[in-house]
Amino acid sequence: MVTELIPELDLVDAGRYGESWKQAASLFQEKVPAAQWERAVRSAREPLGKVESRKLVNAQFVESTRAGILRVIDRLIDSRNVDAIILGGTELPLLLSGDDYRGLPLLDTTAIHVVAVVERLLA
Repeated sequence: MVTELIPELDLVDAGRYGESWKQAASLFQEKVPAAQWERAVRSAREPLGKVESRKLVNAQFVESTRAGILRVIDRLIDSRNVDAIILGGTELPLLLSGDDYRGLPLLDTTAIHVVAVVERLLA
């Protein structure tokens, strides 16, 4: 389970953001002040709602996971000058399919890297 590898996630899931910062590595604490961490995590985590599970079951995501990710993306689009949406984790293309969302390109970094490797091998 993910929280066995990253125990701070249990604290974040419980809304105990300050405690999660205290358990982070000292290098992280030197670079990111506690108040900044708490604001950033709260603004990213709270719109997602309660964690139902951190397990990927039968390679399927529950719809609430997809809806939560879309809420975060919508907030970023509405509050910042966004040119594209980078699907920078291997699970994100499982949640979001297609070439665009709200008129912005979806960039699947796994696919981009695979294409680049194959093109280089064939060159």
